Amino acid sequence: MNTCLQTRRNSKAGLFLFATFLAVTSTRGIASPLPKITAVSGANQQTTYASAFPAQLLVLVTDPIAMQALPGVRVNFTPAAGIGVSTAYAITDARGMASVNATGLTLGSSNVTAEVAEFPAVRIRIEGLIVHKATLTVLPADMQTTVGVLPAITNYSLVGFVNGETAATANVIGAPKLTTTAHENSRHANYAIKGGVGSLWAPNYTFVAGFGTLAVLNESDVSYLHEQAPEPTLLPSEFEEESVAVRQAVVTCLRDSRQPSTGRLRWTPAPGNPCIRSQFRHRRSAGPAH
Repeated sequence: MNTCLQTRRNSKAGLFLFATFLAVTSTRGIASPLPKITAVSGANQQTTYASAFPAQLLVLVTDPIAMQALPGVRVNFTPAAGIGVSTAYAITDARGMASVNATGLTLGSSNVTAEVAEFPAVRIRIEGLIVHKATLTVLPADMQTTVGVLPAITNYSLVGFVNGETAATANVIGAPKLTTTAHENSRHANYAIKGGVGSLWAPNYTFVAGFGTLAVLNESDVSYLHEQAPEPTLLPSEFEEESVAVRQAVVTCLRDSRQPSTGRLRWTPAPGNPCIRSQFRHRRSAGPAH
């Protein structure tokens, strides 16, 4: 009889502990002892230095026994070296999904670990995150010359820096190889300037050739361009400094352009003339009004 009584007491204690366990786990919305985390997307993708990966790092948190998604669960995202994430954690939505964006900070292959908060053993590693060098374009400056003169080609720029970097901060070394299809006897035409990579190198960048234009002009074309060049725009202070000369020039234009038959004054400015109006009108005095 004592044996039966002891068995009955142990059974009641076991039921009490089981009920307590269910009560604790049910308050968390989890029927089973441990949830399950699964990587949905984000593994095995590539980007370039200081750029975001194309796909989000997306995980799914579920109850493996009840076979249902678990909303409102915090998931911590811990990046390994060379990777940055948009936020340190995310909360699962109604579908049990949580996600962050990742960025490549240094070259190489790395990963991000996603872990369910309060359950350190429930984690998954999102691997295969590869970061390549970013690309800089060697862009020669456009130039012009005259027939028979082949200028030295030295000016260029590097286009494509990321993360606010410059050639100095990105540790760019070496020099490009700038060449053109023009030669000293080239006729009037436009010719390509190629910005070859040469010996350029940087730890986080690769280089590609860009193209500029060398315009070879005849002497007459150069003279025409100079004649057609617009007058520079004067600032208010410059207007004040030249106000006397401008007024005198206007008076001269009015005197020299008088048309006695109509009383109208017309003048078309030539390049370099300080007059700033193309037409002046002058009415003869008709005497006092009647």
